[in-house]
Amino acid sequence: MVGEVHGILEDAGFSRITDEALCDLSASDADHANLVNRVKLIGPDEFPDSWRYPSNLPITIEYHSFKLVRTPMSAREAREEPYEVIVERFEDAGFESVEVEPARDLILGVLHKEGTVATISIGGNRKFASDEEFEVCDTVLIRYHSSAFD
Repeated sequence: MVGEVHGILEDAGFSRITDEALCDLSASDADHANLVNRVKLIGPDEFPDSWRYPSNLPITIEYHSFKLVRTPMSAREAREEPYEVIVERFEDAGFESVEVEPARDLILGVLHKEGTVATISIGGNRKFASDEEFEVCDTVLIRYHSSAFD
């Protein structure tokens, strides 16, 4: 795991350590998240135990992480739109987990239209902008206006 490798290098005295996410995983690859792909040093790709390196040598830890996808619209833009359209837009944008649930908030149906988006969140975040990046595995939860009596 990237954190463990980072700690080992710090314990060895290295101070210029950076992490580089590959953003190469789908949601189904969750068991590979944060696994180190390689450790890069300036110089040769192999480093025998007998070699010594200065503590200020730049080191990059390259690790597997989830792909990033961009929101097709902001949370505010999605509100009051037909939820089916919003589901399609987020799936087309690459989000792999889009869920819907009825809000059961309509009594007379005067203030809001049934089937339109009441709230939307991504990974629990209810405020997001258009074109904002999230991990492909973050769940998009769309709650839509529906009858309180169903």
